[in-house]
Amino acid sequence: MKQKLTLAIIAAIALTVGAWSYGSAAPAQQQWEYQFVTGCNQAQANGLGAIGWELVTMDPSSSHRECIFKRPRP
Repeated sequence: MKQKLTLAIIAAIALTVGAWSYGSAAPAQQQWEYQFVTGCNQAQANGLGAIGWELVTMDPSSSHRECIFKRPRP
């Protein structure tokens, strides 16, 4: 009986310490890389999307149509 009580106390302490350390750990911040494309068109955007780039913004009003893409940095 004493052995079961000791094991229960040790398990409770381990769970408490584990929960405390899990809650205090800061999540890793996502790192991004960016690509700027001047004169981009739909085919270029689709090609970059197929390899993991996401279109963030595009300026269609300018004469050179600049696109900015991003993807998670490995």
